[in-house]
Amino acid sequence: MILQNTFDWIDFIAKIIGSLIATFFTILVWIIIEKLKERGEKKKLEKNINTLYKILLNKKLDAHTSTEVTNLLVYEIGIENVNKILKMRTIQFGGGYKFESNLYILRTHLGRFPNTMIISEVPSGPRYNFTEPNTNEPIYERFIEDFKKNCKEKNIKLEF
Repeated sequence: MILQNTFDWIDFIAKIIGSLIATFFTILVWIIIEKLKERGEKKKLEKNINTLYKILLNKKLDAHTSTEVTNLLVYEIGIENVNKILKMRTIQFGGGYKFESNLYILRTHLGRFPNTMIISEVPSGPRYNFTEPNTNEPIYERFIEDFKKNCKEKNIKLEF
């Protein structure tokens, strides 16, 4: 009888230790999966920001460039990340979007309006228009430098 009671305690302790080990490994696997998800999301975000960067560096306004830039900023990168990483507020207006930072405004026009993209200095300074890439080039250069600086602050590696 005494031996049987001792065996029950050992069995009970073994079950507790087994449960603790199983719980530990479940939590460990969950942490690993979450880290892999974050890494995948960061890589996707970095890829989308690099795609946007390449379009902006191209300086060409093709038939769907404005739509592509808007889709990247609003849907692929996401309004929250645009605000956090690029430090730009997103404002939708009738025919497009305005992406405002403290220094610049990037306007994209969609739909019935012509396919246009304009960078202007805040509040209402000179403009760089992608349809006329040789006018007001310093505005464009400062915008790109600000873009690169914001990405560097958030450890987003830009490809050239």
